[in-house]
Amino acid sequence: MRVPLPRSDTELEDSQLSEQILHPLRPTTRMVVELQSTGVRLSNRYIAPPMPVYFPDLLLISELHAGDYIDTEEAARKVAERAGATLDDVKRFQRRMVTSGRLRRQAKPLPVVEVQPSPAPAITGYSYPDSCLIALKLPLPLRLYKGSYQLIDHDGYLLVELTAAELVALSEFVRPINFASGFAGQRQSLAGAAVSEIRLQEILGRLETANLLTRTEHSAESPVAAPVQLSRTQVNKKNFARQAAEQDEQESVRERETGKVRPKVIPVWFDEGIPAALGLIFAYAKVYGEGCLDEFYNFRKDWVWDDDRLAGFTARPAIYLCSNYLWSHEKSIAVSETVKRLSPHSITIHGGPDTPKYPEDAKAYFEKFPHVDIIIRGEGEASAAETLDRLRGVIGQENPDLSVLEGVAGISYRYRGDVIRNPDRPRIEDLDTIPSPYLMGLFDAYKGAPRLHVTIETNRGCPYGCTFCDWGSATTSKIRKFDLDRVLGELEWCSSSKVQSVSVADANFGVFERDVAIAERVGELKRATGYPEAFGGSYAKNSTKYLQKIIKVMAEADILTQGVLSLQTMDDNTLSVIKRSNIKVEKYDALANEMRNAKLQLSVELMMGLPGATLKSFIEDLQQCIDRDIQARINHTTLLVNSPMNSPDYRTEHQIVTGTEIGPGKMPVLVSTKTYTRDDLNRMLDIRQLYILLDNFGVLRLCARFVRQQTGMAEMEFYQKLLNEAGQSEHEARWPLLNTLVTWGQHMMSPVYSWALVIAELRQFLVQECAVPDDSALDAILAAQHALMPAHGRVYPFVVELPHDVVAWHSQMLSAKAAGHWRDWQMVVPPLSSYGPGRLEVNDVNGSVANTLGCDLELSANGVNWDMDSGIARARVDQEFNPAWQAENIIQVG
Repeated sequence: MRVPLPRSDTELEDSQLSEQILHPLRPTTRMVVELQSTGVRLSNRYIAPPMPVYFPDLLLISELHAGDYIDTEEAARKVAERAGATLDDVKRFQRRMVTSGRLRRQAKPLPVVEVQPSPAPAITGYSYPDSCLIALKLPLPLRLYKGSYQLIDHDGYLLVELTAAELVALSEFVRPINFASGFAGQRQSLAGAAVSEIRLQEILGRLETANLLTRTEHSAESPVAAPVQLSRTQVNKKNFARQAAEQDEQESVRERETGKVRPKVIPVWFDEGIPAALGLIFAYAKVYGEGCLDEFYNFRKDWVWDDDRLAGFTARPAIYLCSNYLWSHEKSIAVSETVKRLSPHSITIHGGPDTPKYPEDAKAYFEKFPHVDIIIRGEGEASAAETLDRLRGVIGQENPDLSVLEGVAGISYRYRGDVIRNPDRPRIEDLDTIPSPYLMGLFDAYKGAPRLHVTIETNRGCPYGCTFCDWGSATTSKIRKFDLDRVLGELEWCSSSKVQSVSVADANFGVFERDVAIAERVGELKRATGYPEAFGGSYAKNSTKYLQKIIKVMAEADILTQGVLSLQTMDDNTLSVIKRSNIKVEKYDALANEMRNAKLQLSVELMMGLPGATLKSFIEDLQQCIDRDIQARINHTTLLVNSPMNSPDYRTEHQIVTGTEIGPGKMPVLVSTKTYTRDDLNRMLDIRQLYILLDNFGVLRLCARFVRQQTGMAEMEFYQKLLNEAGQSEHEARWPLLNTLVTWGQHMMSPVYSWALVIAELRQFLVQECAVPDDSALDAILAAQHALMPAHGRVYPFVVELPHDVVAWHSQMLSAKAAGHWRDWQMVVPPLSSYGPGRLEVNDVNGSVANTLGCDLELSANGVNWDMDSGIARARVDQEFNPAWQAENIIQVG
C-alpha cells in the first residue's frame, strides 16, 4: 500500500525542476537502498526517521538509473501508470530526491563494477511449509545496477538481482513470517505487479544458500507457552502501585487516629533508575529537627511520576520537589505547570544540576516559568529541609506567603513579583548527618526490578575547577567522605536487591586508600551473589596509586569490561583555558598499560569544541589516541547551566556561541569560540564521524597503520585524504565505493554493498593516491582487513593464508608502542614485507559483531566495535545488540 511522503519545506516546484534538468537525472552515491526491519528505506541519518520507499519510488529510481530521460514528466507518468500510483505522489518523490542530492543531472550513469554470479548452487524447487517462519538477516544494502537492485556477498559475488517489484516482495520477510503470508502480503501491496510464487521461492532459496535468512520451525497444534517476563517498567509500576496503596492506607489510619491531614511532599522523577538525590533529600528531611518534618508532612514514596495519580495529588495543596537533569528538566517543567494549574495553592520547588544558579539565569527562569515557586541551589539536603520547615506555617493557605523563607540559605524564590535570592549555603561538612535512603528502606519498592541501576556516593567534592564541569556544583571544594560502614551497607543492599549496575557519583573515586577496600567488597559480593554485575564511575584524575589495585580487583571479579581515561584533550593551550592543566596527562600512560594487562577494553574520553581548541588540536587529539592504540569516545562540548563555563565573564572572554539557548530539555552545544569557527566545527564533526567508523569500528584501522609505515602518512592524515579526495561529490565517478563509504558509511553501518568491492577500490586508491607499493605486503594487509569485516552470511571460523604474517607484525607494533615508541613505532618495527607467510583466523563466537550491523554509530562510546575474535582484535563489549542498550560495566578515569 502506498503511503504518501510528507511534504518537505525545501521541495522544488515542477517549474524549478524543469529549469534545472539539462541532462538526465541519475541516482548518486547518496542513493543507498537497504532492507531494514521497517521494510525498504533510503539509508540516511539526515532524514529522520529514515525515509521509507515503496514500489512507485523504487520503480522511479530504476527507470532513471537505466533509462535516458531528459523529460522528467515522461518518467514520472510512466512510473505512475505501471505502479498504479498518483502522478503527484511520484513527482513529489522525484522532487524530494533532487532536493536531497540523491538525483543529479548526469550525462551518463555512474560507472559500476561488474560482479560474477555466486558459485554456490541455489536451493531450487523448495517449498516452505506453513510451520516454517522465515526472516532475513538485516540490514541488507542493495546496489543499483542497470535499473535493478543487486545483493552482493562479502566476497563480491552476485547473490540475486531484483526488480523493484521483487524487492518489495522480499521486504515482506524483514520479520519472521511464513511463506504463505509473505506471498499473500506482496500480492496485496503489488496487485498486478506481484511476483510469482515460483520466483519468490527461487529468491528465498538463493538467500538461504547464502546464509542470509533464518528458518524457525514451530507447531501451531501444540504451542509451548513461554513464561511471561515483565519489563523493568512493568515491574516498577506494579511495585509502586502496591506501595502507594499501602501508604494511602497507613495515612488513612493515621488521619482517623489523629484527626489531622498531613500535607504531601511529592517527588517528581521520571527515569527508571533510582532517584538517589531525591532519596537523600527525603532521608535528611525525615530526621531533621528530631523528626518534626516527618511528623508534619506525608513524604510520598511514589518515585516514578505517574499521571494517573495527579488527581489525587492535587485534591489538596501539596509540595512538589522536582529534581532537574538535562534529560528530565523539560518533563519537570510540564508537571510543575500542570500542578499549579490544577492546584494553584500548591508549592513547586525545583533543584538539581540543570536548575540555574547564576543570578541572571535564575531571574530569567522565574520570568519564563511563573509556575516555579522556589529554586534550591547546589547541595540540596539542608536547604530543602529548612525550606520545608518554614513552609509548615503556610502550606494549605490560599496564595501561601513565601516571605517565611527569608534568610533560608541556598534558595531563591518569588515574592510579590520580585525574585528574592538568599545567600549561598556552606557545604555540609559532616556527611554522616545525611542518612542513607537505601538503608532507611525508602527504595525497597525497586527490589525485584530487572536491569536495575543504582547510584551511590562514597564522597563529595572535587578539588579541580574544570570550567566545562559542574559536579553537583562542587568544583574546587574539599573532598568529604561518607562513613565506610554506610557505604558497605549500601553495597550489600544493592547485592541483595540484585542490582545489575552500580554507579559511583564521586568525582574522584580511587583517590583514597579505603576505596580499594570498597572495590574489594564489591568483588566479594559479586562472587557470592552474582550482583552487582557492573560497578563504575568517574575515577581519580591525578593519582593512580590506588587505581591500579582497584582495576585488578574489578577485573578478577569479572565486573569491568571497559576502561575510560577522561583526558578531554591533550592540547596544552586548551587545558589551560578550561583550567585543567593541573591534571597531568602523563599520569594516564602507566594506567593504560595496567588496564590492558587486565584485558579491559580501553577508551579515551575527548571533548570536541572546547574553548581554546582548534581544528588542528582536535585532529592531533585523535592522532594521539591512534598513536597509543586507544579507542576514543568523543563528546560534543555542552554548556552546562551551572558550570564555570557558563559564567558571563567566561563566555564573553572566549566568545562562546551555542547552537541553542540554555533551557529545560535543551542541549546547548558549543558551535564556535574565539579559537574555532562554525566551519571549523562542521569539519570536526565530519572528521569525528569518519574516525569512529574507520578507526573505532575498525573498517580501515589495519590499513591505516600499514599506510603509515609504508609512506610516513599519519593515520589521521590518511583518513582526511580519503575524505578530501574520495569523499567529494566531484570524485564519486572515480571512487564510487569509497565515496559512499566516507560520506554515508557512518549512516549505513553495514557493508557498502560488499566489502570485497570496497577493498578492491581501496587498493587502487592506495597505489595511485598514496604511493603505496603494489606488492605482496599490500596483498596481505588488504586480505586481512577484508577478513576482519562483518557481514551477514559469513561462516565462521574463517581462516585466510597470507603471504606475510600480519598477526606477528601487528603484535610487534603494539609491543613497540607499549615500550614508549607510540610516535615512531613505524621506524622500530620491521616492515610487513620482511615477515614470512602467516595465517589469520577470524571468528565471531557470540555473534555480537554481526548483531551490531546497522547499529547507531554512537554506540562506539559504549564499547561497541566490529573487532572480530582474532589475533589482531581489540577488546570489545560483547552483548546482544539492542538499540536501547546503555553504557554499563565502565570504569572511567577523570
